[in-house]
Amino acid sequence: MQKESDGWITCRGSEFDTDPDPGHEKQCFCEIKNEYTGVRCADEGDQCFCSGHIYFTKLYANEDKTQKVTLIDAMELGFAIIDNTSGQASCSSDSFAGADPFPGMEKQCFCDAKRKFTGQDDLRLNQQYWGEQSTLTMSEIEAKTLIEQVEQAETIEKTYTETIKEQDTSADVVSASCDICNHECSADTEKTLSTEISKRKTVITQKFTKLKEINKNKQTIAEQKKVQGEASCAQAQKSKNPAEKKKYLQMCTDLKIEASKIITEVTIERSTIEEQQRQEEHILQEETESIITQKETKNVDTQKNSRDQQV
Repeated sequence: MQKESDGWITCRGSEFDTDPDPGHEKQCFCEIKNEYTGVRCADEGDQCFCSGHIYFTKLYANEDKTQKVTLIDAMELGFAIIDNTSGQASCSSDSFAGADPFPGMEKQCFCDAKRKFTGQDDLRLNQQYWGEQSTLTMSEIEAKTLIEQVEQAETIEKTYTETIKEQDTSADVVSASCDICNHECSADTEKTLSTEISKRKTVITQKFTKLKEINKNKQTIAEQKKVQGEASCAQAQKSKNPAEKKKYLQMCTDLKIEASKIITEVTIERSTIEEQQRQEEHILQEETESIITQKETKNVDTQKNSRDQQV
């Protein structure tokens, strides 16, 4: 009697659905099959013809590009994965929902038509992980854009502040003959200043709202990783396959470490964000009060000079 198995099997008749020699002692032999390693199906950018699990991983195992990564290597190095049923897919980040396991490096794809190397639970966790990374990256890009807008607003305000000072100096010279003009120019300048200060306040609020949102997303990711780690620990305890047990134990440890690291980062970032917001709002308030004070002082001086000249 014979039976194929990809793992452990008990040497007894019930495992083989029959007893070839009832009443006598029996034994089992193992004939090792040729190792199944999946098939390399495409370089990055090419089409991978595969109905099954497609893996997206880096192309070379070393810096001098003399050794290529195998699918077995990818299990240790990292990968993105999809369960493809259409028969073909592009070997690119787009096919893997934007996942890029090795940014800036040449990549390749492997086909596991037997869906042997990754179970459905692990596949789901892998896709969830890359989805979270993509969301986090987009949030960071949005935050960077807002920070650039803040810097631009600060530059604009600085330019307007210098313009205001120049206009005030010019107003001193012509104040006796252009009181109405001075009044209109002053009103226009104050309106411009008020608008720019309002813009800067809005941008600061938007920036820190987005940074807090990113921080909150990280907290959510940490909590999810913690749950995933606990699930992997439970799977390790249930598994009777030594290789599978080892894999789940490693995932359990890695996910718990990642969760703890992210929670620490979130706590530090939250305090930093709040402090930075207080500082920027305080600086804006001080600058605003300083400009208003200078403006009021300048107006008083202008009115005094005008009365003196009239006398």
